[in-house]
Amino acid sequence: VGNAYLDVPLEGADTEKVFMIMVDAVINPLFAGVLLAAILAAIMSTADSQLLVSSSALTEDLYRVLLRRDASEKELVWVSRSAVIGIAIIAFIIGTDP
Repeated sequence: VGNAYLDVPLEGADTEKVFMIMVDAVINPLFAGVLLAAILAAIMSTADSQLLVSSSALTEDLYRVLLRRDASEKELVWVSRSAVIGIAIIAFIIGTDP
């Protein structure tokens, strides 16, 4: 739909920008800002939920079950925080790989 609206068809990496170009061309800038902020908020909410679920799974299902059954709550909190950082770094590396 976006490519049909534009005079010059998008090619290559520009095809990923079709939503932003359409918002800029069709919608009032104030509403466009609110819309794009809502999309960013949804992305951030999903990302932090996935990080939390992944770190909880690693901490509870792997660390507590396989490595240290008698781990204290304080230790589990630190393992969970470390897992969040580790998973975020791995996700960043995977995301930047072309």
